[in-house]
Amino acid sequence: MCSDQSGGGKTSDLAATLKDIAEQAGVSLTTVGIALGRTGRISDATRQRVLTIADELGYRPNRLVHGIQTGRSMTVGVLARMDSLFNGQMFTGAHDVLADADYAPIVMSTTSKLNELSRLHALIDRRVDGILIVPFFEAMWEQHLHEVISRDIPVVSLDVEVQGRSNHIDFVGTDDIGAGRGAAEHFAEHGHRRALIVTSGTAQQPPSLRRHGFEEAFTASGGRCEVISVPWISSREITDRVGEALRASDRPTCIFMTTDLFGDRVYRAADRVGLRIPNDLSVLGFSGNVVGTSLSPPLSTFDQDAFRIGRRGAERLLERMSGNGGDQRIREAFAAEWIDRGSSGPAPR
Repeated sequence: MCSDQSGGGKTSDLAATLKDIAEQAGVSLTTVGIALGRTGRISDATRQRVLTIADELGYRPNRLVHGIQTGRSMTVGVLARMDSLFNGQMFTGAHDVLADADYAPIVMSTTSKLNELSRLHALIDRRVDGILIVPFFEAMWEQHLHEVISRDIPVVSLDVEVQGRSNHIDFVGTDDIGAGRGAAEHFAEHGHRRALIVTSGTAQQPPSLRRHGFEEAFTASGGRCEVISVPWISSREITDRVGEALRASDRPTCIFMTTDLFGDRVYRAADRVGLRIPNDLSVLGFSGNVVGTSLSPPLSTFDQDAFRIGRRGAERLLERMSGNGGDQRIREAFAAEWIDRGSSGPAPR
């Protein structure tokens, strides 16, 4: 014979129902429903008695039924590439805010043009109440999001701004152009007049915005820029191309990388040419990635606060879903934080 070890008065074999609660509390099903969150008036004492019994019975609300009744699924779609530390940190920040508001995130990771839109459609099919998106392929363009827009599903893009004019899609990210300008001003103040930019990405992606800000400010200061753009951050050609630029008679004395992930290859190129950082060559990065701390000397950089971006993006989405978002697109771009680790100095004489 087996004894019941569950204890606490909670049901262990079958899920408690509203009928179970009503019978034990001696009230109607309607009263139970009101006590558990539906619209209606009951006394505080009755509400507390129903809630206590529901807890004793181990009652858990059926979110699917609740969604049918209220028209809200209490879920938020998250569409992003989850193969980067930065996106993971953004998701952590967003998750904390959503969980505190009793929303469950449904995460869809995307790695190609084809599955980005198909996974967006999968989120729509699951009747999510809103969507957080880090667009990478077609989702960067508003015309590919017509199904979201036509259904009035609130959307907030994180880090990468969706291009278009719809008031449905807000943006929370970093002031990428401002960070590029900051890097250029830093170099100019230290006497540099010949710069190399190492970058990747398409015209509307953050690395290109940082490049634009740098070129604009450095040229305005009287400097000259050379650009090496590669299709992927992991491109092996970076070391060779940077090395070639550093061997020129009028070589750059400073390098701005639009992501810290170029750091290892750029440092390797400088070493092969025999240039010391920062004595002979100044180098700045962007993003605050931990990889920069492992270089020698550690990489000076502009740090993005991924956690803050994720939190604020989720807060903004909750505002939209509650109907308090306003009727205009909102852009929030945080300034990147300058971190000096000693990889940049005065221009060599």
